[in-house]
Amino acid sequence: MKEKISKDREGSEQKASGPPFELVLDGSTLSVALLHRFLDSREARVTVAPDVEARVRAASTQLAVCVRSGMPIYGVTRGLGPLKDEVLTEAEECEFQRRILLSHATGFGETFADEIVRLAMLIRANAACRGTFGIRPELIGRMVDLLNAGVIPQMPVYGSLGSGDLQPMAAFGLVLTGDAHGVAKWRGRTAPAPEVLAAAGLEPSFQLGPEEALSIISGSTVLAAGTVYALRRIRRQITLLDGAYVLTLEAVRGEREALDERTHAERGIPGQIEAARAMRCLLEGSRWTTEDGRRCFGELVPRVQDAVSLRSSPHIHGALREIVAFATTALDREVNASTLNPLMFRLPGDSGRFDVVMGGNYDGSYLAHLLDYLNIAITDCAGLSTTRTERLLSPHASHGLPANLVGRKPGLNSGLVQVQTLQISIHGQMRQQAAPASINSRSAKDMQEDHNSMGNSALYDVLLNIERFDTILAVEFLLAAQAIDLIRPRMRDLPLGRGSRAIHDLIRAHVDPPGDDRFFRDDVLRVNELVQGLDLMNVIRGFTGGSGDIGQTIEATDEA
Repeated sequence: MKEKISKDREGSEQKASGPPFELVLDGSTLSVALLHRFLDSREARVTVAPDVEARVRAASTQLAVCVRSGMPIYGVTRGLGPLKDEVLTEAEECEFQRRILLSHATGFGETFADEIVRLAMLIRANAACRGTFGIRPELIGRMVDLLNAGVIPQMPVYGSLGSGDLQPMAAFGLVLTGDAHGVAKWRGRTAPAPEVLAAAGLEPSFQLGPEEALSIISGSTVLAAGTVYALRRIRRQITLLDGAYVLTLEAVRGEREALDERTHAERGIPGQIEAARAMRCLLEGSRWTTEDGRRCFGELVPRVQDAVSLRSSPHIHGALREIVAFATTALDREVNASTLNPLMFRLPGDSGRFDVVMGGNYDGSYLAHLLDYLNIAITDCAGLSTTRTERLLSPHASHGLPANLVGRKPGLNSGLVQVQTLQISIHGQMRQQAAPASINSRSAKDMQEDHNSMGNSALYDVLLNIERFDTILAVEFLLAAQAIDLIRPRMRDLPLGRGSRAIHDLIRAHVDPPGDDRFFRDDVLRVNELVQGLDLMNVIRGFTGGSGDIGQTIEATDEA
């Protein structure tokens, strides 16, 4: 990764057309589906529900009373971390807010993708709408104004321990307040925050009140935003994974009995059932994956069953679907959660009084574990793709395909063996990056924070591996398409499945058929662009009728 983790997709994922999308924040009804739609809409505008101001103002008013009384409140009338017992006066509150942002904005290195930053801003504004933060409604309005104006704070990746995402969110806070140390992007230009805010037509500065700096930086907001972004990418990769599989199965004239609906119903795992269904849809009409197709290559005895990488692909693809579904449910809760310490809770009755409760809702362990789980699952599926592709190069394992998928004279031509070597190399990197980060807690801050989720590392790892998974899939598509063209003359007039034929035709519209060796890296790049765009995904979904996630129909966001 050079500048962004993960890189922006605006060039390859065209924005959806249609009317502008208005997203109303109320602190309780945000969802992963809405967040994905927000990212994919050509014009998205954020507003706040009418009832938000009253409940937020009530908590803010009560917090002001607490401040005047000197009540001991972490991060408000007392210091932070190991300095939690140091007393702050009411007169020091405004300066304290400014210094919190300056001292915590120690992040370094490359910056998060614009999409992740926008999600983080949106999720934080929504959490503040719950009325448990003690902040003023004006702070929520300021966050919404930045979103609607298209101001994108530059938030460095390195520095967070996954316990509050303090460093990247402090960088956001510097932009929000107009501090000269803040850096933001607007309409493609990156500059200090005061310049960007003025250019965007916003007030160049914003004064924070009690607890407002802490309310910006506390909570695992970047982890939630990054997980939402990762889910969006992985859902699309699930669709592509199914397509790559069926193309490979056609190439080796595989046995379709392993996709029998009854088998998968008997296991009862929804993700597995959906994977097998999608594969059957793509293979509908195939005669290559029949006894007739296998006889074209001299297989006169029934194959009985294929190797595990072909026979159990529905189960492995299905496992990834299940993890994505679980993570989506978890994120639907997380993006509507009060992730801050301390929190304010209205007492029963009409007194207008609140309890101020110190706790640990900022903790990112839940999200860190989810990210590790997602990373392990996509890395396993990438390994499955690599194994299937390796079979295509072996005449024995592929039941008669040309060695190395050589297009013309073997020896003079080496074929695609080095393309598959690239795939193995990339998967080796994925395996190293898939080691769980969440088990690597380190104590910090004079042991006041003696457990940290390390969620930022988990997010970094999964975003890197999502990029690598795209290339893994591109190689399987490329080699399977090559194999199909090489053996097509021997398959007489037997048809491919309708879905697999459409996938093959799209690949061939971008990459020339096999022949003598050539500069194959260009071929990989072209198919990689297909994988990262929408055309190939939409071709596959046109036959499967699904979004790649269990229990979900195609969302407008994914039909872009």
